[in-house]
Amino acid sequence: MSFGTRAYPIVLQDVAFGAIAAGYLAIGAAFAQPMRILKFKNYSNQDILLSYDGVNDHEFMPAETGDVIDFSSNEVSSESPMVSKGTVIYIKHNGVAPTTGGFALSGYFCIGD
Repeated sequence: MSFGTRAYPIVLQDVAFGAIAAGYLAIGAAFAQPMRILKFKNYSNQDILLSYDGVNDHEFMPAETGDVIDFSSNEVSSESPMVSKGTVIYIKHNGVAPTTGGFALSGYFCIGD
């Protein structure tokens, strides 16, 4: 069965440990498409906070962990929730600056809904 929808990856966004500060830093540019799947990987040695608006803390990522947010699981139409086009993801450390590693963001959007 084909639903005519194709998933496309965004370009990997990667931030080295030295750029992760106490204030929020944008990871790459605003999303050009609504995002269905976001993958976060905190490969630094410190905990990281994520924000979808650059002001408020929305997600906590312990050191050396990853997470996948799949808004479209078990969905076959554009009726599923998505992260809005134009959204920017921001990160900062949780009180202690990392000294190794970094943080990576990848994701997928769909065309053909």
